[in-house]
Amino acid sequence: MRDGEALRLALAARLESARARAAAAAFLLVGAEFVSVGVTPVVWFGTVLASFVVDRQIGQACLRRRDTLSSGEVTLLGLWVLTCSAVYSAITLYFWRYGGEFGRSFALIQGCASLVQAAIQLRSIRRLMALSMVGHGWIILLIPSAAGLAQFGPTGIILPLAGFGVFLSLLLQLVRHSAAEQDDLIRAKREADLERAFTSSIIENIPNLLFVVNARTGTFELINKAAERITGIRRDDVVGRTYEDFYTPEAAARLRSLDAEAVASGQPVTFEDETIVTADGATRTLRGRHVCVAGEDATPRYVIGVAEDVTDVREAEAQVVRLAHYDSLTELPNRVLFRSRLNAAFDVAAAGGEPAALLWIDLDHFKEVNDTLGHLVGDQLLMEVAERLKSAIRAQDTVARLGGDEFAIVQTALVCKSDAEDLATRVVSLMGQPFHLSGRAISIGASVGIAYAPHDGLTADELMMHADMALYRCKQTGRGGYRVFEREMNERRRARRTLEQDLRRAFAEDSFAIVFQPQLNVRSGRISGCEALMRLSINGRAVSPAEFIPVAEEIGLINQIGEWILRQACAEAATWPAGTKVAVNMSPAQFKDPNLIRTVISALAHAGLSPDRLELEITEGTLLQNNEANLTTLFRLRELGVQVALDDFGTGFSSLNYLRQFPFTKIKIDKSFVSDLSMSLESVSIVKAIAGMAASLGMQTTAEGVETERQLEMVKSYGCTEIQGFLISQPCAADELPAVFARFGGEMAARPSPAGSGDAELWLATG
Repeated sequence: MRDGEALRLALAARLESARARAAAAAFLLVGAEFVSVGVTPVVWFGTVLASFVVDRQIGQACLRRRDTLSSGEVTLLGLWVLTCSAVYSAITLYFWRYGGEFGRSFALIQGCASLVQAAIQLRSIRRLMALSMVGHGWIILLIPSAAGLAQFGPTGIILPLAGFGVFLSLLLQLVRHSAAEQDDLIRAKREADLERAFTSSIIENIPNLLFVVNARTGTFELINKAAERITGIRRDDVVGRTYEDFYTPEAAARLRSLDAEAVASGQPVTFEDETIVTADGATRTLRGRHVCVAGEDATPRYVIGVAEDVTDVREAEAQVVRLAHYDSLTELPNRVLFRSRLNAAFDVAAAGGEPAALLWIDLDHFKEVNDTLGHLVGDQLLMEVAERLKSAIRAQDTVARLGGDEFAIVQTALVCKSDAEDLATRVVSLMGQPFHLSGRAISIGASVGIAYAPHDGLTADELMMHADMALYRCKQTGRGGYRVFEREMNERRRARRTLEQDLRRAFAEDSFAIVFQPQLNVRSGRISGCEALMRLSINGRAVSPAEFIPVAEEIGLINQIGEWILRQACAEAATWPAGTKVAVNMSPAQFKDPNLIRTVISALAHAGLSPDRLELEITEGTLLQNNEANLTTLFRLRELGVQVALDDFGTGFSSLNYLRQFPFTKIKIDKSFVSDLSMSLESVSIVKAIAGMAASLGMQTTAEGVETERQLEMVKSYGCTEIQGFLISQPCAADELPAVFARFGGEMAARPSPAGSGDAELWLATG
């Protein structure tokens, strides 16, 4: 408290006059023999010295104290100072009265020292220590009094003058002390002003919101610039007002509770994600703390609030979470969030709660849209698909995009299994309706596989696998519908996995075989070529190419198998009659191989076969996949001299645009049209149209599946140039071909020596 600080200054003043008192005490002891008193001078000296020692010890102890003195301590120390002053006054009076010239000299010196001390005490502590001057007031009257001076003998006139000189010296010290103190006060004020300006500058430039609230009245005392910027409220409008004047009742109550908690606990109270509405109606999110500051009487005086605007941080965090859990294109949950929702639904169902269903969805013909209309239209289509799927589900269900054109729905709280089938029906219906994008009406479709939890899987992973099986089965049986998982599907899945393993082993052990089906030129009556067909037998069971080729494509083995059959076919064709071609089927997956051209060149070179005797058969599906790149590959093959035939024309997505874009050497009419010639006028019209169109474009036409003489006569009359079928020959091994050639007037040639692989391109260049 302030009186305690003043008391320390008073004690410091007493220590400043310590030398004068000590000198007086010594002077008294030395001149004791000249004092005519009734009390032993040693007793008086001991009294003065003891008082001085105690006074010094207490003063030094108080000066060492850095904390504030209590009221009780100030009172005790004040009484001690008054007591010491009274003792000194009594001693001074006694020696003035009974000590003669020597005693009066001592009294004058002691009195002057006490006057200086009292003056300092009076200036330092004001009224508290003014009482100490009462005991010395009479001395002031003695100095100018002629009667007082007359009391000195002739020998004592110098001593009062010396005492008065001491008084003047001490008084000059007091003046200098006062001037120095005044300078210190001015300097302290200047430093305090600088410190306040510096503190104010720091507060104003803190980027975080800062405000001060009066703990008793709840009104604002201060806000900084950041608070003005964040809240949009001017500080002049804030000071003297409360939370309720600016915030909603709920927000004001929350802020008020934070203040109350800080005041009650005396500890900082933190808060996270407190939402406020600014003056312009925007919503900001704050994070910070409220701290209570007590006054000098230890009672709460202010609550200081410091808050950081974390709105942008929270939005960035939310965006990160969204990117991690939602698809950026469709804004549907992605695979991560889907898996979390599926696990939760499965756990509930497995624990005996409400059953759930998983619907695995794949869009039909989406890839064709992407390839023909571009990825921009494809992305627009996916966004429209997402909107339709969201419209088909309930609020508690989850629809997610798993990647590409693959979607899934987690349907919870099923009443019966038909709920999932009804949802699948809605999905198929919605996906079957045309999408109107960029001025086009686009029709796709969807296939859906359904698995129920917990009936169709012991784990969420198993449930997904079984839903995928049901989807795969749906696509195999015609697409555009849904299938529910059945245990037999699992058996087929295991059979397919076994086939995959057998296929890898068969390729490693060179267990594949090739048979050839001859093709007859209907005009010359001679064999014009043979189609190479692959055969595979596993454990004595013949496996159809329609069964193992898709598997080879899926596991990435088709390129190796395709290269093998190409080399074998070219090598066999080199032994056939001159001009006889060999036809090799090419999978769409093979056209994605960047080394396809080099593989063809190498096979021709090793066999020593002229490129015009190799005919590669492709389907229309090959052109649908990556159309531009595949056309480029086809043109490079034609530049080499290789013949290219369009196989199974009329059964797929036939387009005359393909025939315009690329000059095929041959069109092969699917056997389904040939077998119906005698029973279907539509088939007759189709065969005639294809043969006539091919002739006008300078292309040959091969009719597949010719089995009767009647069919031969019909396709010949329609303009077909070649036939292929059981009427000519069934597929036969290479060693059976000589007999077939001989029957139609051809002779086998000697097998040439293979050319070195390093000379392949040179051999092709020289023909």
